[in-house]
Amino acid sequence: EDVSFENFKFISEEKNQKYNYKIIITQYTNGVKKGENVLFETNYESNIGHFENNELDFSIIGKAINDKEYKIIFNINKNLYLKHTFELDDSKKFSIKHFFNQNMSFNKSKKALLFALVKPIKIDKNTYRDCDFALGKDKPEEWYKTFGINDYVTIEIVFE
Repeated sequence: EDVSFENFKFISEEKNQKYNYKIIITQYTNGVKKGENVLFETNYESNIGHFENNELDFSIIGKAINDKEYKIIFNINKNLYLKHTFELDDSKKFSIKHFFNQNMSFNKSKKALLFALVKPIKIDKNTYRDCDFALGKDKPEEWYKTFGINDYVTIEIVFE
């Protein structure tokens, strides 16, 4: 079965520092934002989802559950599970693409692109290929023009 899995860590150089963050999901159709949702947001009052020993451990699993729905599950610090289901035509063709290093540093107040749900580009009758997202990593709103992909989803994080 076509299951996508990625695992990575954010590492803080400041000892015992608490950071708030948001995980933001944006869906695009033909280059136009269809919707933007905050999937998860930490706060200073809770320890759920915060750095442990200066690390924030993320895992993501994704899978098409039928022709019209794609489900992702986040695991944060091995104790917080978040789920989200997307309505996407041809969802079985979608997969998770990552945009991070294995151990990432971060900038406060700046969005960082973590993942995208995309399907390969059709270049011939029965030939498909993945996009070279390095060309447009910082401009997902332009992927429709740059790569010709119609529907895609970005998953970003911003630390505060």
